[in-house]
Amino acid sequence: MLEFRLFDIWDMDPHVEICYVLSCEMLEKMYPNKILFSSDCFGISIIDDISDSCTEIASYTTGRMGKAGPLAMRNEITKEVLVLCQNK
Repeated sequence: MLEFRLFDIWDMDPHVEICYVLSCEMLEKMYPNKILFSSDCFGISIIDDISDSCTEIASYTTGRMGKAGPLAMRNEITKEVLVLCQNK
């Protein structure tokens, strides 16, 4: 079974940006009334802007299943992994 391997600043994988874009697209569908925030291609926070405090309700990291497996993202709170693309 493949384990989730998150991308980091030193990662040379040519699909880091594609994984980020696919993650954002999926998260926009999963959290339609929330704000997505990220400062890089490696992590995305889901922000609830209804309250004055702008509370983070979820945090996701981007990566792959195994060294060269499918692109994926992981919910850092629940550790649930969602596969984004099988053939990249």
